[in-house]
Amino acid sequence: MMKTVYIHIGTPKTGSTNLQTFFKLNKTLLKQKGVYYPAEGSYYYNNAHHILARAFNGDYYHWMDPQREPKYSQEWCTTQIREHINQTACQKILLSAEGFWYVSAKELRGIFDNMPLVCKIIVYLRRQDHRLVSAYNQNVKQCRKERYHDHFENFIKIEIENKNSSFYHYPRITKLAKAFGKENIIVRPFEKQQWYHQNLIEDFLNILGLPLTQDFEKAEYRNESLPYELISLMELLNQQSHLERGQQLKFSGRLRNLPLEMELQNYDPLSPQLRREILDCFQADNEAVAREYLGRKDGQLFYEPLPDRDAPWEPYSGLSIEKVAKATVKIWQLEEKKRQNLLRQIDTLTQDIQSEKTVNQTLELENQTLIDLLIK
Repeated sequence: MMKTVYIHIGTPKTGSTNLQTFFKLNKTLLKQKGVYYPAEGSYYYNNAHHILARAFNGDYYHWMDPQREPKYSQEWCTTQIREHINQTACQKILLSAEGFWYVSAKELRGIFDNMPLVCKIIVYLRRQDHRLVSAYNQNVKQCRKERYHDHFENFIKIEIENKNSSFYHYPRITKLAKAFGKENIIVRPFEKQQWYHQNLIEDFLNILGLPLTQDFEKAEYRNESLPYELISLMELLNQQSHLERGQQLKFSGRLRNLPLEMELQNYDPLSPQLRREILDCFQADNEAVAREYLGRKDGQLFYEPLPDRDAPWEPYSGLSIEKVAKATVKIWQLEEKKRQNLLRQIDTLTQDIQSEKTVNQTLELENQTLIDLLIK
């Protein structure tokens, strides 16, 4: 009986981190149930197979240098994962990384060339209007200015006009189908109402033929959703060209504490009219996926009702000078609080060191007195 490799490829912003946290927490139990989630090699990082994916799409972490450290190279990672798949006694192997979505179908298939395996692709798809907002926010949080094109409207325009954009699902899935076989493509809409028992974990385990039983450990991870005003503050930060990305990331981390300290409002950046226009652009793509890969004759990929074009909506007026000033003061206050805490810790440590010195001096005197008595 041939082994089956399940390759979970995202897409991005479809709960992948939550799933990967669950896989990591339960990899021993999964193995007992016949599903191997390999985590031993250099291809594995941060609960998933990100380095294997990055070795192919070239988007290495800043601390990775495959030329100086060959263990992160495409060849090394491929050799390792093949060895570990061959060595496991499990009949099912699970790989997961959103980065696989950006690896060419031919290269992804090539990882498993000449291996007696069945390879199945698992891909979750999120409605494009929601994913555009989420992806933009993520790029802003990560200070990836080159990815979000300076402004939300530009980001939307460029992604829609670029027919090779990852937001067009059908062309990419079709390439995967040609490489792996259409029968091996598993498409799941990222909508709670379409999940098995309306639960993402259960939905995924159901694909693997496993029930979600009590012996599985629950994943506590939650991807934070930041208010839109905070995203706007981060945009302002990213526009400071004199800052290096590392410095921007540090400031961005400080900004994430602000919702707890001041009232930052959340706004919907997309009007109902614009949402409908976006979905109109992707309608043919979504219908093709639904018909060809889900067998839905009506071509309906997503079940969430479309917004009413005339529904009330209030556009975001932008950050006020007062709010920017207040945020600046709050950041300074938070940093000052941290500084004062550090000073108190230093003072406590200084006192502890002084106490230790006093004790040591006392012991030295006592020891010297004892030595003098023994000599006499």
